[in-house]
Amino acid sequence: MVIEDEEGIRKLVQMVLSNEGYDVLTASDGRAALDLVGWAQPDLIFLDMYMPVMDGWQFSRAYRKTPGPHRPVIILTAGHNPALVAAQVLADSYLPKPFDVDDLILLASQYTERRPCLV
Repeated sequence: MVIEDEEGIRKLVQMVLSNEGYDVLTASDGRAALDLVGWAQPDLIFLDMYMPVMDGWQFSRAYRKTPGPHRPVIILTAGHNPALVAAQVLADSYLPKPFDVDDLILLASQYTERRPCLV
């Protein structure tokens, strides 16, 4: 699942991961994502931190209150200290913006059963 309010980034991440064989759900804010995670049960969540309606911090708190199992969360942020932000929301990892698509693929493979096809 990709939770990102910037349409261009959301579509890029979706396209890259889809090309690697992942089924990718997307949401433009945390509220919409919470509605999806209940029934979709994604294997991995890429989460933007700065979004309207419900930001990444609010989503993380609400998500952790839902019945488990909880999936790994990787934050996407342009903030100056992504490791600190990841720790604040109990994320499993982070990917600073702007990011290299090879890093995106590598992180996805580390937290799922898939291995990247980097050709």
